[in-house]
Amino acid sequence: MKTAFETLPCPYSDSLLFQFILSELLHAHKELNSLELLLEKLKQASSPTKKKASPLQIFDSEKNFSDLPLKLHYNHAFKHDQGILTKFKNYVYAFQTDSNQKELISLRKLARKGWLLSVELSDLAENTIGLKHFERTLAKISGILQTINQLVAKLFPQFRDDENVVFFMLTQQQPLDSIYGPSFILKQLLSMHTTLQQSAQFLLKTFAKRKFDYLLPIISKKIEALELAL
Repeated sequence: MKTAFETLPCPYSDSLLFQFILSELLHAHKELNSLELLLEKLKQASSPTKKKASPLQIFDSEKNFSDLPLKLHYNHAFKHDQGILTKFKNYVYAFQTDSNQKELISLRKLARKGWLLSVELSDLAENTIGLKHFERTLAKISGILQTINQLVAKLFPQFRDDENVVFFMLTQQQPLDSIYGPSFILKQLLSMHTTLQQSAQFLLKTFAKRKFDYLLPIISKKIEALELAL
């Protein structure tokens, strides 16, 4: 019988899993922000007589927001089988990190808690209790994601010699900085390789050796953009 935090079998390397984890974390923040904005608009638009309606019913009744499909947002982000937080949880459980196991256990606990709340949120979206419970659960998910951010940030250093992760960091610099703060990726690269030129040489040499010449101009351009921020 599997324990709550037993590693799941997975055909992917930790390098690829870490990129999956980062991708789903970015998706989760994006969808959460969209839902929070929609929720605020719904609260302003819904009349007192709709307080007992479900969030989806309130949304459907507001013609002004017919171009913003709330159902698609919550299904995509919080669906219990293939939603963003479901995939995030699965990737975290499959992850075999060399870093502090205590931190990994904490990350798995939070990933599971976030997933359970996403299931609850999905139910609340169709429950005729109004928007308050939906809003509270959304706030809990937001808080969990903020703590997850901190734990995931501690995993970056172990991939300093992994060109795929470093390249992912470069290409996703803006969205990652948006959730971690300005210059987060710049600081991570400088802690990994001391200078940006060392990061550039590491990537250029490695990808040239792998015959991925088409990536070399992209790398140079990304590094140049970061150098302007120094």
